[in-house]
Amino acid sequence: MIIKSRLIVINIVFALIISTSAMMFDKSNLFWAFCTDGWGEVDNKIFEGLLVTVVFLIAWLVYGTIMGYTKEKGFMKFVSLYWGIGGSICLTAVLMAPIGKFVIIVIPASILFLAPTYGLTYFYAASSNSNNQLLIICIISSWSAGAIGYLLGYQLKKLRVSMLSDK
Repeated sequence: MIIKSRLIVINIVFALIISTSAMMFDKSNLFWAFCTDGWGEVDNKIFEGLLVTVVFLIAWLVYGTIMGYTKEKGFMKFVSLYWGIGGSICLTAVLMAPIGKFVIIVIPASILFLAPTYGLTYFYAASSNSNNQLLIICIISSWSAGAIGYLLGYQLKKLRVSMLSDK
């Protein structure tokens, strides 16, 4: 039980550190463009925002690979819950006007879950429903990076074990 709770804490700390780091290194300040619906206002910073997004997704891929290689089965539950709950909070905020105290939850959730992958916005045209599409794409791409990394690490471990047993 102690090992399981330790893994949960490590996963949460990793998620918070990687999201916070992505925000700190985002020199184009894409988070504020996200909050103010400033689509295309930071056009000259496309490369920096996309670079932050790519590094963020690669970090999740590498972390997932490590978890898959060590066969930490709780990682898939964690990553699914983490991105599922975060996506639900952000989607609820987009679908209904954030009024009252709900805003206290929405802003930090947007920072942690959506802002690091905001660099993907430059691949999509701005329209009336682009917020919904972008939200879903950001959550799915982040979850997929961790899940694909986990499967990759799991398969690498199986391949290594089979190669060692063949010798």
